[in-house]
Amino acid sequence: EVRVAPCEVGLRLGRPVGDAEPTVHESGVAEVCGREQAQTSLRESEARFRTVFEMALDGIVLHRGGKLLYVNLAAVAMFGARSEKELLDRPILSLIHPDSHKVVLERIQAGTEQGIASTRIEEKYIKLDGTVFDVEAQGQPIVLSGQPAVLATLRDLTDRKQSEVKLRIAASVISNVREGI
Repeated sequence: EVRVAPCEVGLRLGRPVGDAEPTVHESGVAEVCGREQAQTSLRESEARFRTVFEMALDGIVLHRGGKLLYVNLAAVAMFGARSEKELLDRPILSLIHPDSHKVVLERIQAGTEQGIASTRIEEKYIKLDGTVFDVEAQGQPIVLSGQPAVLATLRDLTDRKQSEVKLRIAASVISNVREGI
């Protein structure tokens, strides 16, 4: 669907000189219409991004200079926060287990300094209550207000890890039962 922003067209008639026909000037009309259309498109794009950001089932965080700038509701729940305010301005490393600090810092540096997106990797994170949990994370460098930042998606692997343990136990039980028969 393409929407065209309404534009006002102001026309001026030029005074004829001698036998010349009157002239019509459309000064700046295309520029004004183009600017209005660009602003409308930008507002619509921002609204779509905000909707995806807020509705995502995975945690999404935006950080720059080691501090969290934005978090979605899934990230708030993932870290056990009551609201996004508990996470904003917090050092990103305070939510990452020390065992993962080196890897995370290298990935952030590659993103912000070289523009390299980070691939999915498992890392250990820390909830606000101190609980350590496994996360699958990936990041994308972006420019925010003219400065480099990182937009990261975080998937809590707790349920998957627990299911894997249960499957291993079940497989072990079945294997032991076969050996006993």
